[in-house]
Amino acid sequence: MNPQQPLLNLIEDLSGDLQDPGLLWQLGTIVVAVLLGWGLVGLLKRRLTQPDGQHSMLELGVASFARVLSPLAVVGLLALAKLGFVKYHQHVNLLKVALPIFGSLAVIRGTFYLLRRVFARHGEVSATMLAFEKIFQLLVWFAFVLYITGLWVDVFDYLDSTLLPLGKHKVSIADILQATLSVIVLLILALWAGTTLEDRLMKMQGMHTNLRVVVARTARALLILVAVLMSLTLVGIDLTVLSVFGGALGVGLGLGLQKIASNYVSGFVILLDRSLTIGDMITVDKYSGRVTQINTRYTVLQGLDGVESIVPNEMLVYGAVQNTSLSNSEMWLST
Repeated sequence: MNPQQPLLNLIEDLSGDLQDPGLLWQLGTIVVAVLLGWGLVGLLKRRLTQPDGQHSMLELGVASFARVLSPLAVVGLLALAKLGFVKYHQHVNLLKVALPIFGSLAVIRGTFYLLRRVFARHGEVSATMLAFEKIFQLLVWFAFVLYITGLWVDVFDYLDSTLLPLGKHKVSIADILQATLSVIVLLILALWAGTTLEDRLMKMQGMHTNLRVVVARTARALLILVAVLMSLTLVGIDLTVLSVFGGALGVGLGLGLQKIASNYVSGFVILLDRSLTIGDMITVDKYSGRVTQINTRYTVLQGLDGVESIVPNEMLVYGAVQNTSLSNSEMWLST
């Protein structure tokens, strides 16, 4: 098949629609869908805004997800309009072009939203992430061009027919790409869900700070575990291979990962026994300062001079710790 033929057919169909009054209906439908899509999301944001200035979790979620909701709403409206046009035997060539355009925009914005929620939580976007976003955006628009020109099927057939040796078996490039994509998508969704849950838990004033951190970390670990298991199932890998992986992990722990495992467990011990809490002023070994973070592997202390120290959790469990605000938060500090 001539690769240019689908594109030529599309151009010919659009040219033929220029003489059809139905083209104006398609143009009007696209304009109305765009205005309604963005307008409905804006109206939803205004309706959720509370008069006292406080922000609910639903409002914050809609506000941060609005850039994704708008193109998604447009895609939904255009899809409904396309069904209506087809039902009354009207041409939909222009709608066929508009749908993947706004669909690509929704995919790009949705991916950017998830990545920044997971990897740029403090609003600081690194140069590496910006470069990745640009590359991903180019790939999405390249896929859109392949779809519009009709080359998508040919490219997929080529990738599906090209086999690569993988151990005793041969796997197509298409299967490898699909498996990689499914694993990445599920892991990012799990990390996003864990981040969202952690943000909500940290705003619950009725729960102890350490308990909030423990629940958030445990939930994130469970979500990642579920995502990995689902990814292995989708890829077609037998879950019994996890027994082999578990044996390899045990050997690794015995050979050189004891410290990492010890720090990880120590982090949960600190949070559960509440010997340390975020905001406490402590001194351990030669380090002193206010506890600002209790992570899975280390704890961050911020000194009075602003210098931050990263202390392994194992030191806080097996060593002597002076906590000047353990039972009484009122203290006298001298600089």
